[in-house]
Parts: sequence; structure tokens; C-alpha cells
Amino acid sequence: MAQIGWVTWILLPLSFTAALVRLVIIWILDLGGPVIAEFNDRRRGGGFPWHAHHIAERYGLLAIIAIGESITGALAAAQMISNAQGRTVESVVALAAGVLISFSLWWTYFVIPSGPILDVRRDNVIPWAYMCTSPVVATVLAAVGWPLWACLLVVLVSPLSVIVLLDVVINDAADNR
Repeated sequence: MAQIGWVTWILLPLSFTAALVRLVIIWILDLGGPVIAEFNDRRRGGGFPWHAHHIAERYGLLAIIAIGESITGALAAAQMISNAQGRTVESVVALAAGVLISFSLWWTYFVIPSGPILDVRRDNVIPWAYMCTSPVVATVLAAVGWPLWACLLVVLVSPLSVIVLLDVVINDAADNR
């Protein structure tokens, strides 16, 4: 259903306001689908059939693409500085900082083995998936030139982050009963 919405959103000539409203509706449908499927299957006594290591691998591959984009962004920034000022310390520092940030993103994303954890805590797949999305989005925004403070804001104040934190608190409270 959401896929049909995305295709029609791309193909239909819409005004800005109509396109934005349709975008929000499709986005809610797209993000809500896994939540609804998991909820319905848990209510029936089971769970949605998914493989924890496969889900973790797919999100990891998305993170690798985003980290690659951040390295490309660092190279582009260093090249712009070099073109404007010649090869200077600033261009080397910009490149080194971008690569160090990219490597630190790699480390922070992959330091926790998500597959085995999701295998044990299958009930936390929805919060885990949404928590993994915000840093990837922030990484891509940084790669295309957004200021770092704005990227951090995306991660910290994202509505998904609030939903995820509430879901984790509710799940942990239910586990402790």
C-alpha cells in the first residue's frame, strides 16, 4: 500500500502543499506498517516471522552506505577548500575530521552486535529499528552539508526517538512486573 503511495507521489504533478500532505500520510503508513504487523501477530500469540541477523545486517548495510556518503562529503569539503585556497592545513584538517567522524560513526554503530541481541529480545525490534534510523538520517544530512548541530538535533528531537524511548520504557516496565 505504501509503495503504491510512493510511486503515485512521484508521478503525480501536485502543488507543494498537496505533495507535503501526501508525503506525511505515506510516511506514516510506511513507518506504521511494521508496527501494526508486529502488534497484530503478538496479539494472536505469535510474532511476525523475521530473522534477527538478517534485519541487523540490512540496517548495517544502510549505515555503511550513509557512512560512505559522509566520507564523500568530507572529500568534497576538502576539495572545495583546496580549490578556493590551495592545499592548506584547513583542507587537510577538514578531510581528517570528516574521515575520523565517519570512522567513529562506524564504531558506534557496529560496537554492539545487534543480531544476537535481537535474537534474544525479539520484542524490541521496533524500537531498535527506529533508533537505528535517526543516526543514519543525521549522517546523510551531514554528508550533504547540513550543520552538525542540526544533524544532532535530528537525532535528539526526532519524534521517532521520543516514540522509541517511550516504547523501551513501557517494555522494560512490563518485563519488570
